[in-house]
Parts: sequence; C-alpha cells; structure tokens
Amino acid sequence: MVDPLERMTRGQLIAELRKLGAERRRDTKLERLVHDLRVHEQQVQLQQDQLMEAQHMLEASRDRYADLYDHAPLPYVTLDRNGVIEDINLTGAELLGRARPLLAGRPLRLYVDEADRRTFLDHMRRCRGGVSPVTTELKIKTEKGAVLVQLHSRRAAGSGKDAVGYRTALVDLTARLEAEEARARAREERERLLKEEERLLVASEAKDQFLATLSHELRTPLAPVLVAVSALEGRGDVPETLRPTLTMIRRNVDLETRLIDDLLDLTRITRSKLSMKPEILDVHEVLQEVVELCGNGRPAGVRVTAALAAPAHHVRADPA
Repeated sequence: MVDPLERMTRGQLIAELRKLGAERRRDTKLERLVHDLRVHEQQVQLQQDQLMEAQHMLEASRDRYADLYDHAPLPYVTLDRNGVIEDINLTGAELLGRARPLLAGRPLRLYVDEADRRTFLDHMRRCRGGVSPVTTELKIKTEKGAVLVQLHSRRAAGSGKDAVGYRTALVDLTARLEAEEARARAREERERLLKEEERLLVASEAKDQFLATLSHELRTPLAPVLVAVSALEGRGDVPETLRPTLTMIRRNVDLETRLIDDLLDLTRITRSKLSMKPEILDVHEVLQEVVELCGNGRPAGVRVTAALAAPAHHVRADPA
C-alpha cells in the first residue's frame, strides 16, 4: 500500500508540514489555556473559600455582638438623628418598662421626664453637631418613677458626618445619688458630733473652773477654824471635857478638806492628772473614825458595833 505522502509534491509536503505545525501550536496554546483556566479556577475556589470563612466569621461576630448588646447589664439604645429608638437591648426595655417591639420607632423623649425634655433635645443637637461623645444627665420615666440617668452617646462606628445612628448608654445614677446622700448625712453627723464635742468640752472646762473656784471658797473658812483649834489644843487652861470636842472639830475639818480634795480629783481625773499618795494606814483607826463621824446622824434605835480585832490591820493606801 502506497503512503499518501509519497504521492505529494514538494510544495504539497511543505504545505502539509505548515498545517501540522499550526495545529501543533494551536494544541500547545490550548493546553496552556486549559492550564491557566485550571490555575484560575483553583484561585477562584481559594478566594471563595476565604470569602465564605470571612462571612462565617462576620456572622459569628455579629451574633456575639447581638448577644452582648441584648444581654448587656447596662441599658443600651440606638437612636437616629432625631432621637427615635432604632434598637434597644433587653436591659433598656426593662428600664423603660416596655416590650422591645413596642419601643422600636418611638421617640426616646416620650420616656424622658417632662422637666428634662428640653435637655434631651439639646443632647441630640450636640450629638448631631460633632463626632465626640456627648454626656448628659436627666430623668427617665419608669414604672418605679423618675430615675436619674446619664446619657452617654457616641456616633455609630464607621458612620460619616451625616450618620444618623448614635449608640447611647443609659447609666443609672441612683446608686451614686444614694452614696452622695449617705456621704452628706455622714458629713452632717460628723459636724454635729464635732459641735457636741466642742460644747461638752466647753461645759467640762466650765465645770472644772467652777469646782476649782468652789474648792478655793470652801477652803478659805476652814483655815481659821483649824488655826483656832490648834491654838486651843496648845493651851493648858482648856478643860479636859472640851478636848474631845476639839478633836472632833479637827477631825471634821480634816474630813472637809479631803472632801474638797475629792472635788478637785474629779477635775484631775477628766484631765488624766490624778495623783495618788499612798501611805501606811491603820484600818482599825479609819473604821473607828467613820463610826464616830456617823454617830450624830445615826437614826434612833440603830446601834453600830465595831469588831476591830484583825491581826493584820495596816494597808498601804491614799488616806484621802
């Protein structure tokens, strides 16, 4: 069997070779194109996987944000440029005493105490006038009555100058007010106690001065009595029957002197200046003096018996 190429002329062979070369080049380009398409397909698939992963991350972040927003312990509300509620979390709805669906689309000023509504409008005006956070204190109407809160509004993240979203926290200031009132009461009580302490100090000083003056006035008439008794005791012409009387007078003068010293001791005690002067005392003698001093004031029919027979009857004590 004869090969068809053998029947071709030289020109036909050249044409056929050119045709085969062109087909081969087309096949090479096609293979390269297929390869590029496969590479591009892999890149597109990788980008798609990355986009899906990013979308999942955004959805997870959105869900976390929504969960944090809804269940945040702080009342939180999103307002438009006119102060209308776009969104509010559960704590905020609880503060206002309304269901969340009923609050969306309603102006927040409806829940502001009438006396503070102009303050709220000024708050929104300042929000629209800049990008810095705006803070205002006003009263919100709740089921439990008016509650003082602090509005802290910030322009929504990623918003431009003409944005209408404002994230607003409502900070309950009740605890702060109670603490301030408690501090005020404590301050007033402290001032009252200081004044009372000052008054008592003045009264104590006046009492001490009075006792000192009284003691001096009481001592003054005792001195000549004691001098007279000493002079009579030293005289030899005094009848013996009068000497017990002189002894009694001296004893009572000494007792009066000790009583005056006791008054002064009260002053010394308050000033922590009480001084003790211990000495050896005969308890029998002290008791005997007490019995004799009380003899004149003893009721009729009352008899006092002293059994002074203790073997050890000396002590170290202040005789006053």
